[in-house]
Amino acid sequence: MVCEKPLAVNSRESAELVRLVQETGLVAAVNYNLPFIPRATRLARVLAGEIGQVRIIHDDYLQDWLFHSGDWNWRLDPALGGPFAPWPTSAPTGWTW
Repeated sequence: MVCEKPLAVNSRESAELVRLVQETGLVAAVNYNLPFIPRATRLARVLAGEIGQVRIIHDDYLQDWLFHSGDWNWRLDPALGGPFAPWPTSAPTGWTW
């Protein structure tokens, strides 16, 4: 079973998902595509010493999902995105690494 984010909005829901997976024997996964984008794979090579010495890291993660005034996203609604909504648009960058 491959789930999309948000997987759950609280620890109670997360625990229920764990219980269901354990009871059914299904394989469960969350789709995290960011570790496979070019900037993340290059960073992994740098950190592994394949490309050279790290002197500074600067990253931008630009998103346009709130560009227009009528745009909406589940991350903005605490009922859907959890207690930390609205999520900072820079949060996924930290999750990449």
